[in-house]
Amino acid sequence: NFPLFEHIRGSTSTEFSQFLRRVLTEKLPYSAGFADAVYEETGGHPYLTVNLMVDFCDWLIANHAKEGDGGLDASHFTAFSRERLTQAALQRSPHYPFFHGMLTEYLSEQGRLNEPWLFAITSVLREIARKHPRAFSCSIANFQQLASPYAHVARMTPERLLASAAMSNFLKDRQGQVSPGIRLMARLAASAIPQVN
Repeated sequence: NFPLFEHIRGSTSTEFSQFLRRVLTEKLPYSAGFADAVYEETGGHPYLTVNLMVDFCDWLIANHAKEGDGGLDASHFTAFSRERLTQAALQRSPHYPFFHGMLTEYLSEQGRLNEPWLFAITSVLREIARKHPRAFSCSIANFQQLASPYAHVARMTPERLLASAAMSNFLKDRQGQVSPGIRLMARLAASAIPQVN
């Protein structure tokens, strides 16, 4: 699994909060609610957190935010998400080129042939984001139905695909609900246009 920063809701002294403070610097103070909202989107993934915060800061500038307007809170991130984290906005965004390229490659026919597990995982993330764009989660039964054709490509059952994806931080299985391990990655998968080989 890839390394993720840890975070506890409501805290500004976690490993993730400290990382976020370094990214934003002292000029942009933030509340615990803001850190929680960013963590919910990135799952503590360092590279995606930095990309997301660059996008967020560009959004602040475009909306004429000024220093001294007060600290950032969850409402700032909610407003940003509504404008910049839609499927259409992410397709046009210049802030995630590495992940756009990688996910597009995984979703391609060549990706299906060369990397069937990554094709299956990326396809499932894409399906969850497209079919459940508000909750970003589905029941186990819904997941099994949604994942079945992709798991077949990877020569796995949906259950084995879920287990391996959870170990790799791509998916989470909590109390009978399956969700992306990193919501932003699922959003990017939904906005990716697969390459035609």
